Amino acid sequence: VTQALSEMKNDGTAAGAPNAADMLGVKKMYNGNWKVQTWYQGKCQYVGMFSTREQAALASRVVQQRLEPTRGLNLTPREIKSNMKLAKNAVTQALSEMKNDGTAAGA
Repeated sequence: VTQALSEMKNDGTAAGAPNAADMLGVKKMYNGNWKVQTWYQGKCQYVGMFSTREQAALASRVVQQRLEPTRGLNLTPREIKSNMKLAKNAVTQALSEMKNDGTAAGA
């Protein structure tokens, strides 16, 4: 989680602005919120809705990093659900750290 947050701050973009890799699975919705999904174990998995582009990019990056070690493995539905839950918990933690660091837009 801390790695994803520090990468967002130090990837060479202005003020930690999201780059194209951060936006994988991120879509701006008609209401202005940002939806994050990821393709995992043969299915589109919902990650969450976020109010800013930066939050969505961080969520996308954290989920990708968290799930990467298990990609390509033959997992049971229970393991898939557990891994997604752990990834979403990591997103919650990263967003909390982002807010505490004051790096969120509008924080």
